[in-house]
Amino acid sequence: PGCHTPVDADLALCPWGTQLMIGDPVGTVEDKGSSVIGNKLDIYFGTHEEAMAYGRKEVEVFSVIE
Repeated sequence: PGCHTPVDADLALCPWGTQLMIGDPVGTVEDKGSSVIGNKLDIYFGTHEEAMAYGRKEVEVFSVIE
């Protein structure tokens, strides 16, 4: 992911526009994925290969407060 990464999240936990630090990159909640429920995120990648290389992970996520 780049420095601004679109993220799908459960909008009940992370409303639209929430900035999330996911490891190193910062993502912005821009959508609600149909299977994104609870403490799961769907991170946008430019290609399928990039997404597969990143894989599924359990990582700490922090809300960014500016």
